[in-house]
Amino acid sequence: MQTISILDKKEDMPKYRRSIKTLQDMGIKVVLATGINEQDAREIAIETGILKPEHANICGAVMEGSDLRKIYNGKDTSFKFDITPEYLSVVFRATAEDRCTLIDYL
Repeated sequence: MQTISILDKKEDMPKYRRSIKTLQDMGIKVVLATGINEQDAREIAIETGILKPEHANICGAVMEGSDLRKIYNGKDTSFKFDITPEYLSVVFRATAEDRCTLIDYL
């Protein structure tokens, strides 16, 4: 089972940290889908435990929303990796359409 966390401000992070941990303890994978930039999204995801530091550099663990949409819709095959639910943890600069794509994918 998976859930999607939607955070758009670093200020939201503390109130979600405990909820994220509770979900993960129940065996639920949490994916951060956010409109913010990659650096801030990575930071939030690592600090909240959504993205494990050892997975931070795995291709497909962190991706831009538009790239997710292109891969999912088969419009871009130049990517050297597949999207894998196991590692996909952060989708940054995600539009509403990208978030819907993520939900459809998962």
